[in-house]
Amino acid sequence: MLAVLDTNLLVSAFILKRGVPHDILVAWRANAFAVVTTELLYQEIDEVLRRPKFVRTYAATVEEISDYLSFIRSRSWFVEPASIVVPPVRDPDDELLLRVALGGQADYLVTGDNDLIALAGNEALGDLRVVTPRAFLDLVPAVDAERGS
Repeated sequence: MLAVLDTNLLVSAFILKRGVPHDILVAWRANAFAVVTTELLYQEIDEVLRRPKFVRTYAATVEEISDYLSFIRSRSWFVEPASIVVPPVRDPDDELLLRVALGGQADYLVTGDNDLIALAGNEALGDLRVVTPRAFLDLVPAVDAERGS
């Protein structure tokens, strides 16, 4: 089971430490699925987490951020985005998520972005399923959130 996780989902999992984003992170740590990403998406997460305002607002320590980024780096399959035309989306930045998912032959693109969710079932995406975080969590094998296994 291969998935591309939207940047917002990964940031939310870091901030909230509860709820659906956190439960997806726990399932990932327990090897319930694998994550496909690309260097550009990784850099985006890094940049967001290290913003001074972010650090102040969420009382994130440099060590916590570094550990989280190390986890993402070590547990993700880095791929080149597909160089194909994807269905049009309102936000051109969303095209990268689609191209990474297609380039990495992901089964799922997990996002809360309604513009991307609207593409669910689009023939141009082949077998890629665009799903909400809740829908994805329902597909992942059950994991004990307390123990991460």
